[in-house]
Amino acid sequence: SSGINAEYGGELFVDDLNAENESFYFPRAPDRPRSDVRRLTVTLMVGVYMAIVVLMLVNILIAMFSDTYSKVMERQDVIFKYQRLELLMEMQDSYLPPPFSIPHRIIVRCSARLGS
Repeated sequence: SSGINAEYGGELFVDDLNAENESFYFPRAPDRPRSDVRRLTVTLMVGVYMAIVVLMLVNILIAMFSDTYSKVMERQDVIFKYQRLELLMEMQDSYLPPPFSIPHRIIVRCSARLGS
């Protein structure tokens, strides 16, 4: 029949693609009986393979997060010092504490725009 041809690389007909024709999905030699042990073994091997793949992917994700965290921690001191310098340079023009320096900053910026 055409199912045998499909198993050996021949033509495949639409009529052969039904659930009753298991020889297409699980090809076996004609003299061998169907083995449920083989199906269980294959299912178990695929399950173990998928579990290992998931564990490896999670491990890679953790390594990537760890690398990103270490890069941020290396640069944190430089970023902190730069931001502190920016804040000090911004506050250098005013001798008032921050809540009272807002009107002073508005006046300075307005005069700088009007002057230029």
